[in-house]
Amino acid sequence: MFRDLISACIDGNIDEVKKIIEAGGSVKKSNRDGWTPLYIASCNGHLDVVKILIALGGLVNKANKDGWTPIWIASCNGHLEIVKILIKAGGLVNLADNYFRTPLYIASCNGHLEIVKVLIASKGNLLFKKSDGRTPLDIAKTDEIKQIIMNDPWYRRHPLLLTRPYSDHKTNKKHKLSPLGEIVTATGGNDSDAKNNLLFQIKIKIASFL
Repeated sequence: MFRDLISACIDGNIDEVKKIIEAGGSVKKSNRDGWTPLYIASCNGHLDVVKILIALGGLVNKANKDGWTPIWIASCNGHLEIVKILIKAGGLVNLADNYFRTPLYIASCNGHLEIVKVLIASKGNLLFKKSDGRTPLDIAKTDEIKQIIMNDPWYRRHPLLLTRPYSDHKTNKKHKLSPLGEIVTATGGNDSDAKNNLLFQIKIKIASFL
């Protein structure tokens, strides 16, 4: 029965999906690759099926063996409306896959501008780094996506922070100095020349931000 449900989700056959679920098919079960019915429907862009599965308790943040969640795969494949409904249902926009790629990262990489906008508006982390150190800006496919990221108030404000959490993860309570923080704490004492130099560096940093 579960295999039939997966097949119906692949095809987007909403009537068959309803029939199988009414007969006892589980919306929470996954196959050996970690694919749930909701993941399959999100992957293939079947919005109506996604809506039904969410309403019946489909696992919004269940990842497959690669760490891909429904919102991750929908962002990857350019399914804008599905991304929106998954976010409303509690989809985690900053949950990275096994290769440290968030939905925002993969949407930016694949050139899905409108999805990038939605994820940013939903507090997608603009500064989350892949294992090689690249951010959504670094791998943005189009100049328009680059501009959207660079003009975001959070992206512009970030250089002025004195400290930030390690890996920029809000749940990590340990903090490190930002570039500006390093300047502020770089010197001290009673040396007036050093203090004047420090003040000059801070002004330069702020000017570069503006």
